[in-house]
Amino acid sequence: MKKQLICKAIELPADCLKYRARELPEDWPPESNTYFRELAQGISCEVPLPADINILGEREIGALIWPNETKAAMNKSPIPAITVQAAFLNPLRLLPGFSAISANGNVYYCGRNNKKTDPLDELHVWLGLLARYILFSLDHPERSNLALSMISSQPG
Repeated sequence: MKKQLICKAIELPADCLKYRARELPEDWPPESNTYFRELAQGISCEVPLPADINILGEREIGALIWPNETKAAMNKSPIPAITVQAAFLNPLRLLPGFSAISANGNVYYCGRNNKKTDPLDELHVWLGLLARYILFSLDHPERSNLALSMISSQPG
């Protein structure tokens, strides 16, 4: 019996920044491996999927990168964090599960079964790593080999 994916349709907030990456480089700059910065607003980036991640035959996926915060066990004050969600495109629909990036740049998977054997689980881990690289590329385009183009929010 095939697993069914229940995907929730969503609309991006009006202030969400929208980008597209047509190609992903094979190697990322090492300084992007622990990159983190606080976000003031959400970022949506359409990205091609690597050949080894197959999600129902899709070749592109949406990486939705949201500002968030978490509380450390010993510290009651909020600590900045980032939530990364995957979405099918046209129409935009969230896939179950997500990953998170902590303030030290570590990526944590928070998904369906935490075994990382399901392609959807692998997708969330990969998107968390990619989200760090997207943020690095937006802040340091001169040191990045990821070409991002802005998608207009205006119709037409």
